[in-house]
Amino acid sequence: MSLHLPALYHWSPGDRRKQIIRRGLIPGSRPTVSSDSTVGGADESGDGRHMVCLSADAATAWTLSGGLPWLRDVPSWDLWQVHIDEGDEVHILPFWGRGVMEIRVANRIPKSRVLFLATRKADGNG
Repeated sequence: MSLHLPALYHWSPGDRRKQIIRRGLIPGSRPTVSSDSTVGGADESGDGRHMVCLSADAATAWTLSGGLPWLRDVPSWDLWQVHIDEGDEVHILPFWGRGVMEIRVANRIPKSRVLFLATRKADGNG
């Protein structure tokens, strides 16, 4: 059985828009939004590389980034739609139930596969 991933979503701070439009999504770009976006920490096997965190819907993607309490001071967030390619190193995190919450990509996702969709104000009224 093979799993074909749909379009995926990623939120990033609004001040990164120019960089993302120019270069795409790059794992570990400074500043990194969340330290949870690495593989290879004390509880996991791997080599500690940063990854791009994605989800199958925008609302779930929000909980992985802008919805984190310690990131409430970011003034605006941009929503990006991403398409996975055969050459991407994809990591689907373990989950319970029927739905995959978080999908990580270890490599750069080029600008040709990243589409800007919307901006959201930090207060959620964007």
